[in-house]
Amino acid sequence: MWKREIKRIDKMNRFKIFIIGIALSLFVITGCDKDGDKDDVVLKYLVDYEQFTPSVAFNMESSKTLLAQFGLGDVASLMKYDIRIYKITYKTLFEGDSILVSGIVSLPVPLDKKETFPMLSYQHGTIVKKSDAPSVNINNEFITYLASTGMVVAIADYIGFGASSSEFHPFMINEYTVNAVLDMIRATKELIKIEKPFDLNGNLYLYGYSQGGSATLGSLSDIENKTANSDIKVTAAVCGSGAYDLAEMRKWVVKQARYEQPYYFGYLLESYSRYANIGNDYSLVFSTEFADKIPPLFNGTTSAEAINGSFGTYHVGELFNDNFEVDSLFNTKEEYIPMIWAFNENKIEAWPISTPLSIHYGSEDIWVPGDQSLKLFQQFQANGSGAKVKLERFSGNNHYTTFGPSIAKSVTWFLGFE
Repeated sequence: MWKREIKRIDKMNRFKIFIIGIALSLFVITGCDKDGDKDDVVLKYLVDYEQFTPSVAFNMESSKTLLAQFGLGDVASLMKYDIRIYKITYKTLFEGDSILVSGIVSLPVPLDKKETFPMLSYQHGTIVKKSDAPSVNINNEFITYLASTGMVVAIADYIGFGASSSEFHPFMINEYTVNAVLDMIRATKELIKIEKPFDLNGNLYLYGYSQGGSATLGSLSDIENKTANSDIKVTAAVCGSGAYDLAEMRKWVVKQARYEQPYYFGYLLESYSRYANIGNDYSLVFSTEFADKIPPLFNGTTSAEAINGSFGTYHVGELFNDNFEVDSLFNTKEEYIPMIWAFNENKIEAWPISTPLSIHYGSEDIWVPGDQSLKLFQQFQANGSGAKVKLERFSGNNHYTTFGPSIAKSVTWFLGFE
């Protein structure tokens, strides 16, 4: 009880400091219009921002060169703008309180003052190191260069990274991920109003891959199904190789002889023990020799590769608890009820969608199975949404090699709406 009270008091104090910071930042931003027009823009989400000074030039030619190096020559050929990048801090909801979070916004430099541009909200894949957050690792975030094609690119760090790095990242907690993504979109719109580099043209695209695929689908679902998000309209979206149904993900993994990403389930357990009340007896999932290793590994400084290596084996029979592996035991034993509930709570299901959606996956993906995408597509077809949803299978590509052609095809598709 006393620990809970201390935590409550600590949250209240942090919230008071947060409110004072908001008030000061609002005074600074709304009281100083960069064009001198005194529009008094009322900010509900954006708290602070600063232009990023890159280690290399963010001009059109360097953008083309970099994208070509990543094998994205088709996208590079579409580039025609220099870019500017901002780090922003904004508000979102987390654990019942407002919290300061961060992200980056990449803007095309218009060739004509009358030009208007769409926005691309990009949801990044899984990261475990705090130093890999987009707003911390901007020089290596090549997605920012996509702004050179003529789109505002907004990238949320997610809670637990950047400005909110003191928190543990709520990995695969749909609600908190969606909060960070949607409020990043809103804060980016406010940045455009303050900076006045150009006007947005009203088109908004969503793209995410891996964890970002799940984040994209969850965000689109909340936009279309919750009236509180009626201020956001999406023109088209792509979700690539996401884990949309964790219960089905478990069923697939335990049937494999090997699974090369055991850190995924370790990360999931750490997150769900903190935010989904599953408890912290990790021996229910992992073999006893591995269960105690998990908490120290997710310290924000150890890479996914190093975490995987610490397990010493990728053989499923050695990695996981026998009860976790057997469907009939996992689904009936009382100790797994909280986990099953958490999996179902964070499942993202098909709905009668109104936004054009493309679902991407690689045929040789052994990290996130293609079944996740196939079953999602079938659900959309079954509810009569087939005309709005298409499935893109990248033949011969694994989880890693699917990303490049997926983003290339998506950018081309998005720009076709312009």
